[in-house]
Amino acid sequence: MIYHISLETCCGMKNNFFEAKKVPSRFQIEWARVCAIVFRELSEVANEIDCHRERLADFNLKLERRIKMFFILPTLLLRKTKGDGKLLSDLKTRFRHWKLNQWKELIEDLEADIVRVHGRTSDSTPPNSKSA
Repeated sequence: MIYHISLETCCGMKNNFFEAKKVPSRFQIEWARVCAIVFRELSEVANEIDCHRERLADFNLKLERRIKMFFILPTLLLRKTKGDGKLLSDLKTRFRHWKLNQWKELIEDLEADIVRVHGRTSDSTPPNSKSA
């Protein structure tokens, strides 16, 4: 799902989307459920590591994926683009994708917004910038 997206992008270091300052009331319960799922999954991995320290290497990839999801969640579901004006419609679509486990659609939507807003793919350098 988010395997190919870097941690820097998940954390917002490579994009600067705005998230909704307030979750609209009609999405608050669903947002709470989504957060609970992500927090629970991250907590479960941490507990597995605590119980099986000798298998830490086995848990590294699982832990990385849960940390990425923790960081990308607000951008994935609550992002808005400047002057877009269709936040409620976007939120409805994103939460529906989440509920139906349509990860591909969620990620493709995010990546399309990154290209549209920033003119680059999620983990590439903007076209006009120069590399050292």
